[in-house]
Amino acid sequence: MEHFQGRPVWHCSISRNGKLPTLLDYARSRLVAEAILAGCGEGDTFEEIGRGVLHVRKYTTAEESAMVGGAVDVRGTDEHRRRVDAVREYLPQGWLEMIGEAP
Repeated sequence: MEHFQGRPVWHCSISRNGKLPTLLDYARSRLVAEAILAGCGEGDTFEEIGRGVLHVRKYTTAEESAMVGGAVDVRGTDEHRRRVDAVREYLPQGWLEMIGEAP
């Protein structure tokens, strides 16, 4: 769970493997992210574009927030390493380098 403007949100990020996306790519990505977030949260989705990544967020409901719990930043911890290792074999070529996790 992540917080945005002081409220917990669901967060979906979509990238083109580090390539700069076109406006059409953003439009397609927005549709995918909105479909992913359609069954949860409350209100409309809102987005932010940063460094070639589309971030789409939607505020959680009070019930979702209570069930999921607070946001935890695991970057640089043993938990971070466990999570990266768990998905390492499934990531497309070049992603580990892109996130600073080269083998």
